[in-house]
Amino acid sequence: MSTKSLSTLEIEPLINKFLELYSEIIDFENLTKKLETPQKLGYCEKLVKDNYLIKGPVIDGSLSAFPYITEEYKDFFKFAHGVRLRRMAFNNVPWNNSGPDMLRDWKYGWPLTQINYRNFSSLYSQLEQLYLVNVNRELSCQDLLNIYFGGLDERLFFFLDEFDQITDEEIPTPTKEYFKTLRKVKCKDSVLKQLIYNLEFLIRVSLNKKFQKCDIYTKDEPSLIKGLIYFSAAANKRNTITEEDIIKAYNTHFKLLKTDVTHYPLREDVFKSTNYNSIKAKLVHYSLKLGITHG
Repeated sequence: MSTKSLSTLEIEPLINKFLELYSEIIDFENLTKKLETPQKLGYCEKLVKDNYLIKGPVIDGSLSAFPYITEEYKDFFKFAHGVRLRRMAFNNVPWNNSGPDMLRDWKYGWPLTQINYRNFSSLYSQLEQLYLVNVNRELSCQDLLNIYFGGLDERLFFFLDEFDQITDEEIPTPTKEYFKTLRKVKCKDSVLKQLIYNLEFLIRVSLNKKFQKCDIYTKDEPSLIKGLIYFSAAANKRNTITEEDIIKAYNTHFKLLKTDVTHYPLREDVFKSTNYNSIKAKLVHYSLKLGITHG
């Protein structure tokens, strides 16, 4: 459905229909009622509207980030290999690309594995955009270092809506073993799948009615939230997604939207734990400078 068509829909009847279908399964009445005024959930024009978005994330080698990032942003690529969660995700979940990459993805469970690298890529896009909203200026290389080495990605990955309640020392190091667990997580219940889809549609209608032209954001946000749903199941040592995971994922997402992400500066110990002169680090550096995604 086109953006223009979405903006003509009335949100209240859609919300009522959603509650009629799912109120016995999941308690989302408070959340859905706020969609009539999405600012209450943390959305704002500079976060969601197409003409304000960084076409990123930068760590995937985005070369179309201007005018929201300074020209020195490519200096950050030298350190990209040190972003340990992103590196682990890039090398341990399917990319879901076509062609020769399909053989690579098969090694990591494709097509049975439901999580993929885009779920992480969407997380980093959100963190970049939230940082931009909070500082209200172009992002510098130091800003990018704060975003990628501040630990907020790992806090969300391991602790979800409790991300602001733990210390840096409590954050585990992402491991291949944990990603093996994550790859086993599935949503087998078709009712829950449809619930997630319908809630995504409600949010899309809400944002387009309020802000117009939010196509890029509303296509990327579902990938982020699905990632959070998988993270919740893995954190609770489950292979099957439940209603609890969906609630926790959306609570995490809306809490993040209201968070000043600049309060998570670079962690020196994590930043200095990587040898940036290694062959692998240099390969990632130069690949990203050419606009080629590499981990």
